[in-house]
Amino acid sequence: MWARIMTASPQGLLEPRPPTARRVVMPSGEVVVERVIPSSTERANTLKLIQSARISGFAPLRNVDAVDGGLRVREGYVQGFSLEAAQPRWLSEVSVNLALALVADLSASAHRLHQLDAVQPIIHGRIDLRHTMLSADGRVWLVGVTGQRGDPAHDLASLLTLLRALLASRAENPKGAFLLEKLVKLSFNDAGA
Repeated sequence: MWARIMTASPQGLLEPRPPTARRVVMPSGEVVVERVIPSSTERANTLKLIQSARISGFAPLRNVDAVDGGLRVREGYVQGFSLEAAQPRWLSEVSVNLALALVADLSASAHRLHQLDAVQPIIHGRIDLRHTMLSADGRVWLVGVTGQRGDPAHDLASLLTLLRALLASRAENPKGAFLLEKLVKLSFNDAGA
């Protein structure tokens, strides 16, 4: 059983979360990221809905099953790096255009998630530097979805906080973004979808 770590959300609520995820090679040879989250029937059903929807911009959910009083969630491994990992080295290189493109792509993905259920919207709940990945092919991905339901404004506030973090690092060291923009070819992919 994993140890519970309580973290504060922007609304002051406490949400238990696993300390880390781990990479696992499946019998098929596919690499996935596995984590265990608190279990409930509603959360399991929500994650299965997300899995079947295959939302662009989210690491695909491969498997959701009950284990030791929790839910084991396996999502496709994104070959790349998180913005949190990039922060010390590259975030000072982020241009305004790149920051806006990142947040636009993330907001389009979050919007598709919110639209899966208009009555009780599904939210990511943890959009931040740690749960935003840049893949080797230049796409931005949200990872670590937990099947939470709530007010989409929570994700919007998280996106604005992420944008502020990206632009604040630029203000400290405005060198330009040639290095990161060469690594990442972001576009406003699927923004209208």
